Amino acid sequence: MFSDLTGDGFPELVLACEWDAVRVLRNDKGQFTDATEQLGFSKYQGWWNAVATGDFDNDGRLDIVAANWGRNTPYQAYVAEGLRAYYGDLADSGGIEIVEAYVEPQKKRVTPWRDLQTVAGVIPSIRERFTTAAAYGEADLEKILGPALNRAAVLTANWLDSTVFLNRGERFEARPLPWEAQVAPAFGTCVADFDGDGNEDIFLAQNFFGVNDQTSRYDAGRGLWLKGDGHGGFTAVAAEQSGVRIYGEQRGAAVCDYDADGRVDLAVAQNAAATKLFHNERAKPGLRVRLKGPPGNPCAFGAVLRVIVGEKRGPVREVQGGSGYLSQNSSMQVVAASEAPAKIWVRWPGGRETTTAVPAGAKAITISERD
Repeated sequence: MFSDLTGDGFPELVLACEWDAVRVLRNDKGQFTDATEQLGFSKYQGWWNAVATGDFDNDGRLDIVAANWGRNTPYQAYVAEGLRAYYGDLADSGGIEIVEAYVEPQKKRVTPWRDLQTVAGVIPSIRERFTTAAAYGEADLEKILGPALNRAAVLTANWLDSTVFLNRGERFEARPLPWEAQVAPAFGTCVADFDGDGNEDIFLAQNFFGVNDQTSRYDAGRGLWLKGDGHGGFTAVAAEQSGVRIYGEQRGAAVCDYDADGRVDLAVAQNAAATKLFHNERAKPGLRVRLKGPPGNPCAFGAVLRVIVGEKRGPVREVQGGSGYLSQNSSMQVVAASEAPAKIWVRWPGGRETTTAVPAGAKAITISERD
């Protein structure tokens, strides 16, 4: 996704990568440079599925929430030492083969994740050297692959937690989400103030059923609302309170106040099952804000806004074209505060800033870049 992490009016490109870090390409007025290592992401090598941004600690900087595979997997016991994926022409076939591996805790050796039958099905020559599963089990990866290992490249993963990365300016601080967010893989990721308390919350779409015959499906998630405290912390909201219970493979998710009542509603798509729509009935109603950009960008994608109440400012909210996992949130924003908003501050794409007074008692407001 594109999101203005530096606050200069030019959005960075944020990538959720598999067998890699969350990658950030910094935008210097249209010229992109890789800032992943500089910002502190490189040490968190994961199987990232999705990213979204929001101001989780109300400091005016956009933070990142990244969806990962969680801790409820067979891999969790070995992730600290680094999961491995060796790939290349390992079978001398002219193609690309992949062998997953891990560090065996007792002997501290790298060993294949899959059994003899599975690996030999991809690299038949292994059968010539290992005729029994016992012999294969006693060997490490170097002995099993032999010279082919020398021509293999390797990817690693050492972090499977779904995580919030708090923006500290020149670096990002990693905070794993609560354990309820780690019980299943997460995909669709939404940021919104679901209860209207003035703090940004997170929704995660969960579960994955497309596993091999040796792995149980990942089905412990029901869709998860994480309530934000405005300081970068989150608490899981039980399904009995949130009303969200989805037992299928949840994928894309998006937010929109579809009935114009000032409360953010939620749509969640599923793989091979019906899309679910959840009507928000209990939140404190907020102010509906629609930004109007120029003819080439009528929805003002890339603009950010904040509510102003006296001397206090609410979290930064960004109008985004595409977010989370194959999803698109509404461009109309619902913002809330402890008191009625007095003003709306906007930074338009390119960096121009405006401040607009909110009429007393207003439930909705439209702000044009030309105003």
